[in-house]
Order: sequence, then structure tokens, then C-alpha cells
Amino acid sequence: MRRFFFFISFPILASAIYYGALGGPLNLDPPAQWDSSSSLIVSNLYDRLVYLEPDTIQIKPSLAVSWKIKDNGLRWVFNLRRGVKFCDGTSLDARAVVLSFKRQIGKYPASLSIFPYIKDVKEIGKMSVEFILSRKFSPFLYTLATPQASIISAKAIEENEKGLKNNPVGSGPYYLASWEKGKRLVLKTNPEYWRKIQGADKIIFIIGSFQNLNNLFIEEKLDMMEAVSISKAETLKDSRFFALFSKPLFSLDYIVFNPKHRWGKNPVVREALTRLWNSQWVKTIFGNYVEEAHNLLPKPWEKNRKWDLFSPKIAERLIKSHGFYGKIKIDLIYCCEDPLLSRVFKAYSLAAKKAGVELEIISLKEKKFEEEVKAGDYGMAYSSWILDYPDPDSLFYPLISKELFELGLPNLLSFQDQILKKLILKAREEYSEKRMEIYRKAETRMRKKYYIIPVSRTKLILLYNRRVKKIVADPMGIIDFSKMIKNEH
Repeated sequence: MRRFFFFISFPILASAIYYGALGGPLNLDPPAQWDSSSSLIVSNLYDRLVYLEPDTIQIKPSLAVSWKIKDNGLRWVFNLRRGVKFCDGTSLDARAVVLSFKRQIGKYPASLSIFPYIKDVKEIGKMSVEFILSRKFSPFLYTLATPQASIISAKAIEENEKGLKNNPVGSGPYYLASWEKGKRLVLKTNPEYWRKIQGADKIIFIIGSFQNLNNLFIEEKLDMMEAVSISKAETLKDSRFFALFSKPLFSLDYIVFNPKHRWGKNPVVREALTRLWNSQWVKTIFGNYVEEAHNLLPKPWEKNRKWDLFSPKIAERLIKSHGFYGKIKIDLIYCCEDPLLSRVFKAYSLAAKKAGVELEIISLKEKKFEEEVKAGDYGMAYSSWILDYPDPDSLFYPLISKELFELGLPNLLSFQDQILKKLILKAREEYSEKRMEIYRKAETRMRKKYYIIPVSRTKLILLYNRRVKKIVADPMGIIDFSKMIKNEH
């Protein structure tokens, strides 16, 4: 009788995942960082009081096991998890939480935006802390899941606070093993981590140009990479070895008018230019790599309310009836050159020309763009914003924030619309279901006043080798590497 031999193959988890990054982190001190690369690294080095479940967008316990709201939302008490250690061997306690927040209140741009009303943080026991707010803030719990809310070792803060930007000390799933700025960064699993790590032992970030990373990826020397070239992604996504990960982000790419500009302050001109914008250009040029934005609020808050006012006939009629035909000259500035975005704006410029408007498209370097925004030296400006936390407040408040405007973010501050400001601030203090209706009133006001044109929503796009499994990312684009595995066969 013939004998049959059965070979059963079990997946072998790889010791390392190689990640191709176009730009490395700038600063690994949680409150000081605010760029996507730094946020990605910080989120995997540190834990926070609460955890954002990526798929359900629900807040779950993390370093805090429970919490209570007191004094009508002005005081929050958190009870901390016992047995948690930082990668320097010190234990989590109330002092670490207090120092992590007190050192940043009112000192960093991100903190001013994300934690606007933290008045004080106090120890009320070795393993309990109390946050005292200056006014009610309904999305407060969500802000505690942001990278800026990371809890740092008290010992590291007291002994080497200035060195935290290069030497992070957290209690997250990984610790920083090495960092050659602009070249390579290595994370290793934290032996002190309080949760079970399902992912690889090491995450190795290779930092370089798109072409270099693309070559390494095709040679299978990278397991995944940030994809910026749609043509390359289209070529590789359906191959035998490679695939594409795509996730819509809570974000908004938009065009805003400048009321200090001769034509930007004119509501008729704003309406005409809004009606000349065709959201279909984004779909045609970018395909499925971005989402069209028909309104300000992304899913799940939009409720199918469309802001699409495209009508060249109405636009031209408005311009001619007010004697503006051939007289309007206005510029649209945007930061950094993007060939596909340039094509979208070229289509917009041609549509404007047909309606008797000279729309000049100007691409600027980041520093020059910020300078012109601060000086008010533009007619229209394009900007992009990924929410810091999954709440409408993180979309609406930056649109009226003085602090962010002074950093060079074009928003609606210059319109000095006190009704709009009151609506957005009122929504911050509302805990009931009425809150979403307040935001929709604010959205309606912006639409009727023609302050802003929604353009698109960003997607997190990653090319990856099919041996990589369990890619988990939240709607702000943060990847949880501790859940990612790689089959070597």
C-alpha cells in the first residue's frame, strides 16, 4: 500500500516589518509633535488614558480603567490601571499623568487646539487623577485618545524633559531602539508592555524618496510603503504579491475665501466662484484615491446632505448681472506642487475664464504659503485638515481658531462671523443629541454665506506585500503596528 505524507504549513510570524516612509518624524515629544509621521511613531511608543477602537470609533479603557464626570462636566476623575510600567522600568501613577498634561497646558499649538479648557490636573490619590476644566467640553474624552495625550514617564520628564523629542519614554507596545534622522528608525517590542502584542518584534522605518522606496518595495525589501503615486499604485495593487490598503479619513480638503481681498469679500463673487466648482473633477482626476466632499461633515455625520452647488449658468448670470464680467481677478494659493491637484485647479481656472473671471492658480512653498495666509495676501486659499479626534469639533473649531490662523492655516477667522462662532462654541458645551443639529446649522450658515468650498477627503493609502496581515488604522490615519503580522511563507 502506498503511503501518503501530509505536510501542514503553519504561518511563521516575522521578527520585523519594514515600512517605507516618505518623511520621517520631526519630534517624538507628544505635545510638541503635530505632523503625521511623528504622530504615527508617538502613537506606537506611548499609551493614553483611553483607547479609540478604530472600527467602532468607541472609547475604551486603556491606562485608565474607569472614569466619572462630575460638576456638570467641569471635573473628570480617572482611576488608573495598576501594574503598568514604562519602558524605563518606572511604574505608572497619578504623578506621571499630572506631569504629562501640566507641562503642555497653554504651551504648544496642538495643546491649544486639542485641550482648550484644561484648567488644572491634580493627583487625588496614587492611582487617581482629576481634570478640572474651565468650561464644559463635550468631546473631552475623545481628545484623551490623541497622540498629544500620551502619558510619559514621570522620571523622564523630571530628569530629561528637553531630551524627550529624541528619547521618548512611554508605556506603549514599542520603544525607540535607534533613529538615524532622515534615514532609518527602529521600534522594538516593549518587554514591559501590559497587553499582549500580536505583531512583529521590530518595526523598521526606511525613510527615503518615493522612487527609492518604490524600488525597495518591488524587490520585496519593504513590506509596506506610503503610496503617493496613483500610477504606481494602480500598476501594483492587483498583482500576485502586492495589494492596496485604502481607508477614508475624517478629513476635509477645502478652498476658503479671504474677506480682506477686493473680490473675496464680495458675496456675489463668492457665490459665483462656488457655483463654478465641479466636485466631479476630483473624481475624474484622482479616481478612488480620494473622496469627493459634498459638504463639511464626513460620514457618519453627514446624513446625505449635499453641498454641490455647481451651476456655470447661474455663475455667469450672477457675474454679468452685477457688471463684473471681465473685471474679476483673483488668485488661489496652495502649498507645494502636486501634479494631479494642479490639473484639478486648472480645470477650475478654465471654468472661471468661461464665466469672465481671471482665476490665477499659485503654488507656494510651505513657509511662503503660511506667510501669505498670515498677511492676508491672497484671494482664495486651499488647505487640508485631518481631524485630531473623531468628533465634529475637530473639524469646525479649526475653521474659526485664531491660534491656528496665526500659524498659517487659512480659515474663516477673518470673516468675524459672531453667529457662526457662537454656534461652534455652543456645540462644544452640548452633550445631548441637539449637538449635531447645532453643527448642521453652522454648516448651513457657511454654505449660505459662501465662505468655503468643500473639495475632497483624504484617504490613507498603503501599498503592502500580501504576506502582511491585519492592517489596523483609525480614521485619523494612525496605524496600530502591535496588531500587524507577517507570514514569511
